[in-house]
Amino acid sequence: MSKEWDQLDGARKGKWLEIAARYPTLPAEQQRRLRERMVEWTRMSPAERQRARIGYQHAGELRAPEQESKLREKWDAYQALPAEKRQRLAERAAEKASAAGRDVPASAVSHRAKAPIQRAPLTAATGPTIV
Repeated sequence: MSKEWDQLDGARKGKWLEIAARYPTLPAEQQRRLRERMVEWTRMSPAERQRARIGYQHAGELRAPEQESKLREKWDAYQALPAEKRQRLAERAAEKASAAGRDVPASAVSHRAKAPIQRAPLTAATGPTIV
């Protein structure tokens, strides 16, 4: 990978830098898996990497309608809850986040719960994908 670094565009460099920054926070098993996948990635030809990116994108597109349907069902069920119940759920989510070491106030959690997550479409130009 070091030989190729100078040839990477800014987006791909950024993707690798994100992976490197996240690495120390991963559990040991995930670090091991990431290292294995990085080695596999570096052994692939550019054409194989492109096929892997497209395959990953296509797999995500195949899952998207089912995931969207499940997300919509959950969102509709959440919206049907009384405001008091939604507030309790937001507070519980904030407590879980705090217990996990993240400092997230209940107001931020309830704010995020106002709309379903929207995913941007993936393209073949997406940065390195560890497969």
